[in-house]
Amino acid sequence: MRYCCELQWKRIARHFDVICLTEQFLQLSGECLRLVLLREDLNCCKLNLTRAVLRWLNYDRCGRTAWAGCLIQSLHLSPQEFGTITTSEEFLLADCEVQEALQMQVLCTE
Repeated sequence: MRYCCELQWKRIARHFDVICLTEQFLQLSGECLRLVLLREDLNCCKLNLTRAVLRWLNYDRCGRTAWAGCLIQSLHLSPQEFGTITTSEEFLLADCEVQEALQMQVLCTE
């Protein structure tokens, strides 16, 4: 059983570029998405990962705001990359966890 689950996780990681465009992706729980983003074998560029997370957050912005900080932090964005997405996604600037994640990343890059 455990082997079967690991194969499913590997399949998701390998085909994430396609999976993130589906309706089923939008139904993932925040915890499941976080676990996917933490996988080392995730096959997706940072730009597409960022788009996928924003798409997931925007699908139910009110219900998913609590996940914004955790998920954005999982992306390991530079301050410049973060600044680029916040110009179009201003709701991220209002989230304390997102701001904290950004500050932690700034400290790590200094």
